Amino acid sequence: MSDKLSALTLATSITAGDLIYFVDESDTTDDPAGSSKAIDKQYIGLNFIEEIEQTGAGGDFDFTSIPQIYRRIYAKGYQRSTTAGTGGQEMRLHCNNVTTATNYASFGATTYNGATSAFEVSRSYFGYLPTAGSNTGAYGTIDAVFEGYADTIKHICVNKNAAEVTGSIMSVGTYGISLINTTAITQITFSTSDGTASIGKIALYGEM
Repeated sequence: MSDKLSALTLATSITAGDLIYFVDESDTTDDPAGSSKAIDKQYIGLNFIEEIEQTGAGGDFDFTSIPQIYRRIYAKGYQRSTTAGTGGQEMRLHCNNVTTATNYASFGATTYNGATSAFEVSRSYFGYLPTAGSNTGAYGTIDAVFEGYADTIKHICVNKNAAEVTGSIMSVGTYGISLINTTAITQITFSTSDGTASIGKIALYGEM
């Protein structure tokens, strides 16, 4: 039995449904009194859901058919607008393909070019992005959590965002959105305030 445990091939990737075993030492001696157990991978840490990468002409980051099995989901990655110019642009978050501004209440605190401010607006303002004329390789970060996304209650989504707007101007802030629509979130879309395409890479993860 011990050889069967110590000589196993290492798994390079595991997914929900795969079992992880906790082996009692007595089981390695063929003692029937062992108490080994197994746990499904989906109950350990974060589970990868999907990753979208936009290059070239770019596009929106549109996550559809989000599984409704998690307590919360996370979005992590980076985004850059293809809008011409060197100024920054607002990141937009839309849920369930709802784009009407009055369905969202956005609030947060930011520091832009050294000046700190707080805001509360009726639109899906979820971060700040560099544009096409910003420094090569500059992006706006995404580190967002969607609590209770599968519930039929008001949803709160929070994003920690930092963006290099120009070589001398940075934007750093925490952005929150209250989604007034009370249906479960099954689709999440990251885009820009003027509808221009974006480039970058964003991944979704779920936590049981």
